[in-house]
Amino acid sequence: MNIDLWSKRYVIGSLLLLGVLLISSATAVRAQDPVFTQYFNSRIYSNPAFAGIDGALNFTANYRKQWGKVPGGFTTQYVSVEDFEPCFNSGLGLFVMQDTEGEGLLRTQMAAISYAYVIPFRQGKTLHNIRLGLSPYYLQKTIDWSRLIFSDQLDPKEGAIFPTQFQPFDNLPVNFGGLNAGFVYRRDRPTKWKDNSQLSIGVAVNHLLNVSFDTGPIESLQGLDTGLSPRISAFLGYYHPMFRMTNKRYIFYLTPQVRYETQGKLQSTSVGATIRYETMTIGMFYQNSTPFANWQNTNSLVAYVGLSLGVADDQAIDIGLSYDTNAGGLRSRTGGVFEVSLKYYIDNNGLFCKLFDMGSGDSRVHCPPVGQPAKRRYRQSK
Repeated sequence: MNIDLWSKRYVIGSLLLLGVLLISSATAVRAQDPVFTQYFNSRIYSNPAFAGIDGALNFTANYRKQWGKVPGGFTTQYVSVEDFEPCFNSGLGLFVMQDTEGEGLLRTQMAAISYAYVIPFRQGKTLHNIRLGLSPYYLQKTIDWSRLIFSDQLDPKEGAIFPTQFQPFDNLPVNFGGLNAGFVYRRDRPTKWKDNSQLSIGVAVNHLLNVSFDTGPIESLQGLDTGLSPRISAFLGYYHPMFRMTNKRYIFYLTPQVRYETQGKLQSTSVGATIRYETMTIGMFYQNSTPFANWQNTNSLVAYVGLSLGVADDQAIDIGLSYDTNAGGLRSRTGGVFEVSLKYYIDNNGLFCKLFDMGSGDSRVHCPPVGQPAKRRYRQSK
């Protein structure tokens, strides 16, 4: 047997097992949900009140690869669909997510439906939206114990040759459901560039309620009666036209953003901005586990590149690429984090509005259509 290969498998397996046991054995240390770098491209995952906020039917797919130098590492896939119904002041959303850790050893699968009710009101030329969202979800956790190597299996020369005395909890998979809730305030204000500036502020609590579908534990993989800690998130974003190039009709758009999430004793803060010109977007973000920490405690710096493509007058595609560079700790051993997103927009003015012939409702609710990249993707409603 290749001892080096066996050693790597043992170390990696032991670390994953240690993580699973820590997650499962203490009420103060519980599981943490996956966190997306491109949270602005997977918004209903963090806050159901964002459902339909793009004002169009859109499909989104995200793929995240973390710790690429570790065999198996961490991979997360996310797919969602959203729609806005201006006639009912409502946003609808559905997403599914799968997170895999360590070559399929630990797997989490989740599906959720999101609903957001929009309360619009005007003050002069400024349009305000208050959005209230709820999202029931279903979540399943499982682990493949047979792919782990335990210490009592090891021989100093031959490797893993002995049977293990470890007795895993066999009531798997663990199934449970719950409820997420969120709030978003959005303000649209005209500017001299004929495009609105847009302020968005959101707060959400995920896992507000947990309901077990099994006779066993709520979340534990070891048969312990431990629940899943609530995940609290806050978001602040500002979309603003900056300036126009000489003799050009295209405008630079600046979007500073701040996100904060906490779950149990774990937390994450992201601060940064993107700049868009024509079809291209570039951005830089700074992430840290502690808000306003000094640079010596930096977790990662994130570079982002986006491309918008007009498919038709009422359709558009957004592609986003990001890479997290670890700035401390295990950066040389684990590698960074790569994430790619794909969004497809269709300006439909509401599926139910067309079905019941109730009109687009633009006079009541801000519902920006999606156009070609030469126009502004989120144009003002007429």
